Amino acid sequence: MHNIYITVRKDPTKQWIKLPFVATDDAIFNVLEAWPSEWCTLDIAKIAKSIAQKKKDEAKLHITQLDEK
Repeated sequence: MHNIYITVRKDPTKQWIKLPFVATDDAIFNVLEAWPSEWCTLDIAKIAKSIAQKKKDEAKLHITQLDEK
C-alpha cells in the first residue's frame, strides 16, 4: 500500500507522520488535531515579513520588465 508522509515545520524532532495514500480530509484533520498547539500557531511576524518580501520581489520584477521594454 502507498503512503504519504507529512511533517510540521515547527516540530523540533522533525517527525514524519505516515498517512494512507487514500487518506480523506477527516484523516488529515485528525492528525492535525493531534499535534501540539505550539506547532499550529501562526508566527505573524514571519508571515508579515514574507508578504513584504514578496511585494518587493514583485516590484523588482515589474521594474525589470519595464526596463526590458
